[in-house]
Amino acid sequence: MAAAGVLAGCSLQKHYGVPTHVVAVQGNCDKSRIVELGAILDLSGSEGRLGQEYLSGLEMAVHQIDSSNGVLKNRSCLEVLYKDDQGSTQVGDRAILDMADTEAATFLAAPPESAVIQFAGADLGKAGVTAISFSPLDETYRPKGYPLTYPVVSSASTQAGEMASYARSHHWSSVAVVALADPAGRDGLKAFLADAARKGLTVTGQETIPPSGKGAAAAIGSLRSGNPAAVAVLADTDGIAGVLSARSQAGWSVPVLATQAAVDGPVVAQIGAAGLNGVYVVVPAGAVTGSTSSSSSGPSASGDVTSFRNQLLRWLHVSHLTGSILPYAEAYDGAEMFAYVANSVNSIHTGDIQTFLNNANYQGLLASYSYTASSHSGVPGDQDAIVPASRLNNGLL
Repeated sequence: MAAAGVLAGCSLQKHYGVPTHVVAVQGNCDKSRIVELGAILDLSGSEGRLGQEYLSGLEMAVHQIDSSNGVLKNRSCLEVLYKDDQGSTQVGDRAILDMADTEAATFLAAPPESAVIQFAGADLGKAGVTAISFSPLDETYRPKGYPLTYPVVSSASTQAGEMASYARSHHWSSVAVVALADPAGRDGLKAFLADAARKGLTVTGQETIPPSGKGAAAAIGSLRSGNPAAVAVLADTDGIAGVLSARSQAGWSVPVLATQAAVDGPVVAQIGAAGLNGVYVVVPAGAVTGSTSSSSSGPSASGDVTSFRNQLLRWLHVSHLTGSILPYAEAYDGAEMFAYVANSVNSIHTGDIQTFLNNANYQGLLASYSYTASSHSGVPGDQDAIVPASRLNNGLL
């Protein structure tokens, strides 16, 4: 069994220009024994509000873990360290290396933005730290390049295929496509075009706009001229708000198929509830009210998202959520997965964690996450659902 490390203080540290913040440990774990969970998130850039949601989910999970004797037989405390990458690819890459080499984090929550992960590339894949990933970037699902990266979402290509199937099943035989020019958006666009062709859909037009959503009005105007039966939006950033706003402002009621970014808090705050009308989002089926996970294995198979939402409201000291619970729940599932595996093998050694995850799915709140030595599927396609975004009510769908 690998021994838990001891952190010699809880002050803010600074390495390579990227400050490290330490969340104070609470609970009945052994505070003389610390296992570090490092997180790299955009907390002050364009995705800052979303980054805060991921961080809150991590903190909530770790608090519950430490209040239940922590991890390992020696009751080590799990401790959150985090860095703000400011949405910068260069800062994000430095932060990954710093967490792995200087602060020697045992576990890592990788940056959510696909552009940051793609820039970090080999550094994330070879950092030697087991990481959860919130990004749908296709390449991170292939263990050859990212052997220690375990996504807790479905891939961009998987989601694109589900959108094409949904359009076909609803007889939307002509579809226009708009993608944000982030790496995951490009992955989704390529996959959607291929799946649409296989399913006999006619693509009436396609547009690619910057990740910020700038140029969305012109893109919507161009796509509308083709008179499609539906529009697919492939995006992994909150720039999707620009597309949904442009559609609403144009008075165009065409159905929209979108990734879960459409129900992120910052997006909903910008477009309002009316902007979600006619929008259908791809989400884990476990996130849909009344749904339960398809697997009964693992520590919990309740799929009780309502209970989680209520716990989250108490944790945040709020009565209402503008967007969905998904960012919080994904981070929560990732931290709980680390703790579950460490306790199952009574080890935090990278090889032990990797062997366990590659041979046993993990049942979380949102899904039964699937990993093998040859493919890290995350949320498999058969555990996704497409639901009307207009169902969103206080975090739940």
